[in-house]
Amino acid sequence: MHINICVCSLIPKFDLKTRIIILMQCSEYSITTNTGHMLEKILKNSEIRFRGNYDRRVVNTQGLVNEENDTYVLFPDPHAAVLNEEFISSLRKPLQIIVPDGNWRQATKIVKRVPVINRLPRLTLPKGDPSNYRLRANPFPEGVCTFEAVARSLGALEGRSIQRKMEVLFDALVERVLWTRGKILWKDVKNQDISVG
Repeated sequence: MHINICVCSLIPKFDLKTRIIILMQCSEYSITTNTGHMLEKILKNSEIRFRGNYDRRVVNTQGLVNEENDTYVLFPDPHAAVLNEEFISSLRKPLQIIVPDGNWRQATKIVKRVPVINRLPRLTLPKGDPSNYRLRANPFPEGVCTFEAVARSLGALEGRSIQRKMEVLFDALVERVLWTRGKILWKDVKNQDISVG
């Protein structure tokens, strides 16, 4: 982002029980519309692991599954557990959520082609509000981007205030990028903690 509209001052910091691991397609990290890389700045108990690139790098799966956590892959699947109160009450350990990050095709490949990931149980979000991610085309009306999926997951697991604080940052990012593209007026950008001149 341009320095004068940077969202860094809006980044909340959380140290939560829930562990988030982003499995990111390498090419996504430098794409300005990627939202997964921001999660590492917000969540102390999170990390990014990479897959792909020109050398077809294999995901580092060492320690991905452990005895301290119940581990699920956040990915829509007809047989996936729904992240609702019944599921949460059934957990006996802190939850570790693995989130494939890339475009839809890349995320699907991560889930199918990484053997450890392929064998893990799936977790899906309950139906919710439409995505507010307006920076890329979404092939599915009910789909959300990586950041939104994690924010909603943490809202269910750790409290709605966590989700709301994350969404303030997310909305500011989306609106400021839309403004730089000439898609919205500056007066329509919320959280104007900076001035443009």
